[in-house]
Amino acid sequence: MLLWGKAQPLVAAYVHSVVWNVHDAEDVVQETIGAIVKLFDRFDDKRPFTPWAIGIARNKVREYCRARARDPLVFFAGGRRHVDHTLFRTPCRAESRAWLHVR
Repeated sequence: MLLWGKAQPLVAAYVHSVVWNVHDAEDVVQETIGAIVKLFDRFDDKRPFTPWAIGIARNKVREYCRARARDPLVFFAGGRRHVDHTLFRTPCRAESRAWLHVR
């Protein structure tokens, strides 16, 4: 797919700029590829492909962020004061305003 070859670096850069975890970002890119293949018959070839692909990636990133927001955090008894606060940032830069503050 020649169109994907040109769009892939930009789509991957977008996903990696939002999803903090490298492995999760790669998973989101793979899910985006699957969605692009599935939805390709809806693509209007009179319009540019890259913005369309990034739009699909944006939807996949939103799905990822929503799913990760529901993941519970587990604390060990007595370990609260030894917790590294940077480990508990939200998984998406789009939600980076939300921090878990452990006191």
